[in-house]
Amino acid sequence: MELSACPHHNGEWPKSQPAARAGAHTRDCLQGTSCIIVRSREANARKAGQTVRAAKTRVQITLQSRQDDELSIHTYEGDWAVRNRSAFLVYEEVDEDRRLRTTVRWDPALQELKITRRGDVETEHHFVCGARRRGEYRVSGARLLMETETDELKVTAGAGVSSLELPVTMEWKYRLWMSEESVGYFQLRLHIQEVITR
Repeated sequence: MELSACPHHNGEWPKSQPAARAGAHTRDCLQGTSCIIVRSREANARKAGQTVRAAKTRVQITLQSRQDDELSIHTYEGDWAVRNRSAFLVYEEVDEDRRLRTTVRWDPALQELKITRRGDVETEHHFVCGARRRGEYRVSGARLLMETETDELKVTAGAGVSSLELPVTMEWKYRLWMSEESVGYFQLRLHIQEVITR
């Protein structure tokens, strides 16, 4: 069945239905009537364990990183989306001649933060408060195993509602281990807010 989007609920309307009914559906949305068809389809998809995708939101990102007494602050733009009850943040880091695509995934049910970077250097880190998790670092064909030992992990929403609703602030502190040797203690703060265009 060919589908088209409902502009008011980011849902789907079957084109095989009469155009007049689609028009009535749009009027119902504008009048504030519940979009029963769209919402019931999303609810059924969740019950069946299917992926429910949300539209991407353009966001501004402020990353504050502290290692020992050294503090650095960087700003980026990226995309934020929520699907399968997890939040995904994707943005690009440019450092001199290096370009890295960074993906941050926050799973509130597992209370786990996962960060992957792909480019000239590839890394994968997992953060769970009070736990030690394996990760890896790959460069020039070499693969090194690393571990993160997270002391603190906090994700809050500016509106105080859900950690999946913007604006969101993520803060975590961890020690990085490589070959059973500590290579540093890090404190990071990631603030994410929607880009408002006029």
